Amino acid sequence: MGGERTHAVRRRSLALCIAGLVLALFGLVDSSAYAERQMLGARAVALGGALRASAAGTAGPILNPAAMSLTRTYVMGAIYQYRGADGAHQLHFSIVDSLTSRIAAGIFYGYSRARPQQTLSVQPALPFTETFATHEAGLSLSAPLGEMLMIGVTGKYLRHRSSLPEGVQLEATSINTGTVDVGGVFRLAKFRLAVVGKNLVAIDDPAFARTLGLGLAVDLGKLLLGFDSALDFSSADRVKASYHGGAEIFLARAYAIRLGVEHDTLYERSHISFGGALIGPKIGLECGIRQTVAGGVETQVATALKLYMR
Repeated sequence: MGGERTHAVRRRSLALCIAGLVLALFGLVDSSAYAERQMLGARAVALGGALRASAAGTAGPILNPAAMSLTRTYVMGAIYQYRGADGAHQLHFSIVDSLTSRIAAGIFYGYSRARPQQTLSVQPALPFTETFATHEAGLSLSAPLGEMLMIGVTGKYLRHRSSLPEGVQLEATSINTGTVDVGGVFRLAKFRLAVVGKNLVAIDDPAFARTLGLGLAVDLGKLLLGFDSALDFSSADRVKASYHGGAEIFLARAYAIRLGVEHDTLYERSHISFGGALIGPKIGLECGIRQTVAGGVETQVATALKLYMR
């Protein structure tokens, strides 16, 4: 009986991943829509982005460096993420070690290539495709201050370029700079509170906006609940916020089912998300799918492979 349930969970997880990939590959997206150029990771995508207070392991350098100290692990991770709105293909590689030292450390490299559709406001209007290529590399460190508080910092270097087709009289984007993320996690019994500042050294591009993230997680053992908000300071008129909620259910200590919702007031969009994971003693496989349900039509798919070294 238990074996039949296990096979059923595997089939459902595989079906969810295949369904999301089919939607993405067949282009059921609004290619003219603008999308954030962010790497989230498969788990965060499935949870609607509500992971800042639970971003242990390889999620730490992406979302909150302080959360690397939540668990003791030595893990290598690879993430592939596809975003339909601008045809973005994103890769992220990282190694996080919170086991061999009191100071958790993570190194990472990410690459993204996107081709958003743009329209030049001339008469007649001129549509064109702009190509973006982004390289990002850095180091994250985290340390516990007693049993309840963890702090972390990420230093990263960004190289971002755009290229334009011939005949488009616009200036291409070129960014070579470094910036810093700083985060903290406060843990009390089953509750965790998180705060993280992203891109605190300002970058002159709204795709790399300075943001303040807040997170709450309730860890009930086999059930994890997350609630996040991110404040975006790139808008000229006022601060915009996004709101995230997610739930993760663990089954038989080796499987996870994830659901999430999200609303973004900057772009006035709402999303639903889902995904799953197969977690073994040495290897983990994850997938996450996010679908826009209001304010546009967009599909985002993420998959991840993790290798646990110890």
